[in-house]
Amino acid sequence: MAHFVSAGERRRKLVLSCLVCAVAALVIGVLVGRASVPTLAQRATSVSTLGSELATRVNALTIEYEQALSGGNDTVAKGVDEPLTGIETELSTAMKGAPWITAARATEVLVATANVRSAAAAKVSAPEFATVTSSTAKLIREVLGVR
Repeated sequence: MAHFVSAGERRRKLVLSCLVCAVAALVIGVLVGRASVPTLAQRATSVSTLGSELATRVNALTIEYEQALSGGNDTVAKGVDEPLTGIETELSTAMKGAPWITAARATEVLVATANVRSAAAAKVSAPEFATVTSSTAKLIREVLGVR
């Protein structure tokens, strides 16, 4: 025997099931979103790790610079400028992703890296270049929270 269900009752069941599905989707979305977003501590660790790597790369520029000065296969443009451009790009990205780094400190780091480029272009002595890269690497470690 057939059971009659009125149009109003079907509509209520449809609206109720849509609401239940919407609430379930919202709850699942929030849970997945929370699980996939890194915590502030994870972001700080990531920035610190990247800062350590970038500071090491800045220090390594002294080797490339010495090779360029000695007349090896490297030039200052190839050995220092190109890697420094990549370092500056990664620094900018890391500092934008770290809201605890103020604009003034970020500018200070970028000016220091620009000073490395200027020192290389001026063809300063190798020890003087090493001093500039060392102070820049130290500043990067300090600002990006390297422990």
